[in-house]
Amino acid sequence: MNFSRKSAAGIGRTLLVVLLCSPAPATLAQAQDRRQEQVYRFDIPARPVAEAANRIGAVTGLSVVIRENRRTAVQANPVHGIMSAQQALTRLLAGTGLSHRIDGTGTVVIEPAAAPAAAAESGAVVLETVTLATSAPGTTEGTHSYTTDVATGATGLPLTLKETPQSVSVVTSQRMADQGLQTTQQVLAYTTGVNSSTYETDRDNTWARGQWVSSYIIDGVLVDAGWGFFAGTGVQSSTAAYDHVEVIRGASGLLTGTGDPAAAVRITRKQADARELTGSVETRYGTWNRFGATLDVQSPLNAQGSLRGRLVADLYSGDWFRDRYHVDKQTVYGTLAWDVTPDTMLTFSLEHRNHDPSGSEWAGWPSMFSDGSLTHFPRGFSSAPWWTSWSGKQDLATARIDHDFGNGWTADATLSLMRKTYTAEHMRFYGQPDPVTGEGLQPFAQKDKVDGRQIALDAQVGGPLRAFGREHALNFGFHGGREWSRQTIYTPAAQPVIGSVFDWIGDMARPDWVLDSRGGWDLGATQYAVYGSARVSLADPLTAILGLRYTDWKSDDRHFTEPTPYVGLVYAVTPDLSVYASYTSIFNPQQLKDRNGDYLDPVQGKNKEIGVKGAWMDDRLNASLSWYHTYQDNVAEIDEGHFLPGGEQAYIGRDGVSAKGVEFEISGEIRPGLNLFFGAATMKQRNPDGSQAMTSLPTRSAKVFATWNLPGRWEKWTVGGGARWQNRTWTDVYVGGNPIRLDRAGYTVADAMVRYDIDERWSAQLNLNNVFDKTYFTGAANIATYGEPRNAMLTLVSRF
Repeated sequence: MNFSRKSAAGIGRTLLVVLLCSPAPATLAQAQDRRQEQVYRFDIPARPVAEAANRIGAVTGLSVVIRENRRTAVQANPVHGIMSAQQALTRLLAGTGLSHRIDGTGTVVIEPAAAPAAAAESGAVVLETVTLATSAPGTTEGTHSYTTDVATGATGLPLTLKETPQSVSVVTSQRMADQGLQTTQQVLAYTTGVNSSTYETDRDNTWARGQWVSSYIIDGVLVDAGWGFFAGTGVQSSTAAYDHVEVIRGASGLLTGTGDPAAAVRITRKQADARELTGSVETRYGTWNRFGATLDVQSPLNAQGSLRGRLVADLYSGDWFRDRYHVDKQTVYGTLAWDVTPDTMLTFSLEHRNHDPSGSEWAGWPSMFSDGSLTHFPRGFSSAPWWTSWSGKQDLATARIDHDFGNGWTADATLSLMRKTYTAEHMRFYGQPDPVTGEGLQPFAQKDKVDGRQIALDAQVGGPLRAFGREHALNFGFHGGREWSRQTIYTPAAQPVIGSVFDWIGDMARPDWVLDSRGGWDLGATQYAVYGSARVSLADPLTAILGLRYTDWKSDDRHFTEPTPYVGLVYAVTPDLSVYASYTSIFNPQQLKDRNGDYLDPVQGKNKEIGVKGAWMDDRLNASLSWYHTYQDNVAEIDEGHFLPGGEQAYIGRDGVSAKGVEFEISGEIRPGLNLFFGAATMKQRNPDGSQAMTSLPTRSAKVFATWNLPGRWEKWTVGGGARWQNRTWTDVYVGGNPIRLDRAGYTVADAMVRYDIDERWSAQLNLNNVFDKTYFTGAANIATYGEPRNAMLTLVSRF
C-alpha cells in the first residue's frame, strides 16, 4: 500500500498546533453543574437504556457513561415533561436495576445498583463500559439500530422521520457494519429508490427518480460530485469515518440552493464525544486479494474531558474481478472537540482521502458487434491497458463553533476548505468490432490533470417559539461559497492502434505524452444564499413546514438570482401514523452548451409529493409510503449531428420532462434482536411527447436486508441476509449510424452475513455477496458493464 507519510504528518502537526495554541479550557465540571440544575423538555419513549440515555445526553449536553453488559437488553422507562436532568435520570432508571451517580468530573455514570467492587467480590460479572457522552441528535453509533430519532437533512429543522414531509432514508452505522458497506457507492446501491453501480472501475453511475445524483453534504459542507470524475475520492471512498448517511429524495433546494430533483446525500461523520479512551481495530481480507485495516480511537485530551480527540484511519489494497485492476486507498480523519464554555463548543476536523489505482477502465467494451449482435466477453475482460490509472486526492478541513443560548435555541457556523485533484491516464475504444475478425475498434488515449478548490461559510440559528398558545420551531441560515478549477491535457504523439479484440491482453505500449493545453485557475460558481424554515403548529394534529431560500448564483458571464419555496403539511392521524404533502421548486444552472456555443438555460421546475409515515415500537420501527411527481423545463438533450468547434457534443433544452413514482420503505427493529430494512420503488420518466425517457434505468426495484441476533445460548451469533432486485432496462445503441434496441434482463442478487461475538471485546464477521454467483449487466448502455461475481469478506474486530 502507498500510504502518504506527508498526509499523516500534516494531520499530526495540525492537531498539535491546536493543542498548544488553545487557551486553558473551562472545566467540564462547571458545565455539568449548570446543566444538572437547569430544566429541560423531555419526550423520550420507552427504549433500551443506551438509546434513552443517549437522548438525555443530546437534550442536556451532559456526558453520560453507561456500565452495562452489551448482551443485557435493559428497557428504560419513558420520560415526558419538563424537569431537571437528575429527575429525568431517576424516572428513566426506576425499576431497571440500574442507578446513576455524578463522578468527580461531573459525568453521569449509569451502572448496576450494586457497586462494581461489590459485584466483583461476589463473583458477578464486571460489566463492560460503553461511553456515550454528548452525542448530537440523530447519532446512530452505539445504538445498534437500523433507524434514527432525528433527521435534519430535508428542512434544517430537528424533525423525526415521521414529522418530515419528504422521503428520507437513513443508513445507520449498524447497517453499514452488518452489510459490510465499505464505500458510499455501496451504501447508495442498497438505498430505496436509488440506482447506483460502479461505472468502469473508478467512477460511479448513481441515479434517483430519473436524475443524476450530484449533491453530497459532508457535515454540512456541500460537495458537487459532478459526473463522477472525482468519484475515486468521493463515492468510491471509505465509510469508516461515517456515523450515518441520510438520503433525501426529491428536490432539496431549500438546503442546497441548486440541484436536480434526484436526491441529496447527507453524510454525518463520527465525532469526538468519548470521556475515556476507547476505540477499535478492524482487519479485513476477501476475494481478489482485498485487504483492509481500520483504526478508530478517541479519548479526552485533558483531565476535565473538555478537550477531546478522535482519529479514524482506514487503509485498503486489493485487486478486483476485472483483469489488471488494482487499487490502494487511504482515508485519514481527525477531529478535535473543545468545550470552550459550558455553552460553547469548537470543533476542528481534517480529512485526507487518496485513491491510487492501476488498470483503470475508461468506457469499456461495446455492447454490440458491427452487425448488431451482442458481444459476449468474459466478466473479467477489461478494456484497460496495464498503464492506465484514474488517481485522486481530496483534503477537507473544517472549523465549527456551536453555541447553546438556552431555552432550546442554538447556533452554529462552519468554515470549510476543500482541495481535490484527479489525474487520469487512460484509453478508450470507439466503434464496434467485427464479430468474426474482432477488428474495427479505434483507440483514443488521453491524460488529464484536474485540480479543484472550494471555500464555504455556513451558519444557522434555530430554536422553539411559543405563539398563539402553541409550540413552533424556527431555523435561519446563510451560505457563501466559491469554487475554482484548472485543467491540463496531454495527448499521445500518435494515437495507439489495436488489432483484433479477441487477441487483447492489455499489453499496449504506454504512449509518449505531449502537452496539449494547460489552463490557469478558472473561477467557477460563486453562490450566496439566505434561508429560513419553520415548523408551525396549526392544530394538535396539523403541522405546517414552511421554508424559503434566496440564492444568488454567478459563474463566468452568467448571473442568476432565484427564490426557492418549500411548503409541507403533516397531519397526525394517530400518535403512530401521519399523512403529509409537500411542494418545492427546482433550479439548476447547466454547464452544457447548444450548437451556437451558448450555455443552456437553467433547469427549472417543481416537485410535488404526498405520503403516509408511521413509527411504532417506541419509534424503533419506521415506515413510509410516498407518491411523487416532478416537472422540469430546459432539460438537456443531445442535439444529434451537431458539435461545438472543439468537438464537444451540442445539446438542446427540452420543456415538459416529467417523472412519477411510488416509494415504500420500512426500517428498524421489528422485534428484539431482529433488524429489518426493506425498500421498493417505481419510477417512470416521460419526454414532452409522452414517450418513455431514461429507459436505461429500471422502472421498478426492491431491496431488503435483515439481521437476527439469535436468542438464548446462541446469543453470540448474528445471522443476516438480503437481496437487490430490478426489472429489465433497454436503450438504443447506434451501429453504423442506425439505432438498434438493446435489452438487458432484470436481475436479483442475494447477499448473506454471519457474525460471532467471541467475547465482549472481539468479534468475527463473514459477508458473502452475490451468493448464487448471478451473471448480470448493471444496466442497458452502449458499453457492457458486468456486476460483481460472488465474493466474500472476512472481518475481525477488536474493541478497547
